[in-house]
Amino acid sequence: MPKKKSISKVKRKAPKKTKAKKKVKPIKKKVLKKIEEKELIIKTKSEWVKSALVDRAKYQKKYLDSIKKNDDFWKNEGKRITWIKPYKKIKDIKYSKKEVKIKWYEDGTLNASANCIDRHLKDKKIKLLLFG
Repeated sequence: MPKKKSISKVKRKAPKKTKAKKKVKPIKKKVLKKIEEKELIIKTKSEWVKSALVDRAKYQKKYLDSIKKNDDFWKNEGKRITWIKPYKKIKDIKYSKKEVKIKWYEDGTLNASANCIDRHLKDKKIKLLLFG
């Protein structure tokens, strides 16, 4: 009979413990809606919709104008803000394989403070003092 080989005891390392992943709370179905491309649409609160300055119809009109009457659209949009030196050239755009160049109102000069703060002082002094 063949001799039995003695088996030496080998210490085995215990398997590494992996940290348990934190469970993410599911998002309420009524707040988010998944569409086919897995894009999320966040529903806007109804009170925000009611107090909005633009509704869906006005947005669609502006969007279509921006496509169909592009130069006129951006000419009018440029008039919505205060210019130190008014622009003459609305846009300078070039799309090619070698170069992409996009410049808006490049010959005009803006004052960010005048457009972001100063023009709101007439009718919103209190709000600006409280939140500014």
